[in-house]
Amino acid sequence: MDMLRLTISPDDDGTCELHAEVVANGFTGRGSAWFDRIQLGEFASKLEQFPLPQEPRTEIQGGFWSKELKDKLEQCHLSISAYPIDSRGNLGVQVCVSTPTWEQDRPESRHSAQVELITTYTRMSAFAGQLARLALLQTSEAILESERA
Repeated sequence: MDMLRLTISPDDDGTCELHAEVVANGFTGRGSAWFDRIQLGEFASKLEQFPLPQEPRTEIQGGFWSKELKDKLEQCHLSISAYPIDSRGNLGVQVCVSTPTWEQDRPESRHSAQVELITTYTRMSAFAGQLARLALLQTSEAILESERA
C-alpha cells in the first residue's frame, strides 16, 4: 500500500525528530529532521484548509539550516508538501527524504528519495488530525494512505 507514515522522537525542549517512511509505486524512502512540536501542529492545521493553495504549497521542511542566513535551509533532510492536482478534489503530496552529509563526506554518498502520493481531502483531513495529536504526544504515528493502491 502506498502511504506516508510519520513518527516522532520527542526531546525535553519542545522539539522532536520527525521520522518519515514513504512508499509509492515500489519506491521506499526513510528520513528524519528536527522540528518544533508547535511547528508540526501548525502544519497539521494548514493541511486542513479547503481548498489547499496551489502556490505557495502547504509545506514543512527540515534539515541543516544556515548559521549565516536566517531561514535558509542548506541541506533538506525531510520535506513534505501538499497541493491540489485536479478539479475533482485529488491532492498530491510530495515527500523528499535525504541523508545528512557532513563536511568529511563525499557529496555522492548522499542518499535521497522523492515520491508523490495521490490522496483526497478526506484522507488528508484524517491525517492532519493524526499529525496534530502526534505533535501533542497523544498518539504514536500519523499515516496518510494514498488513494491509489
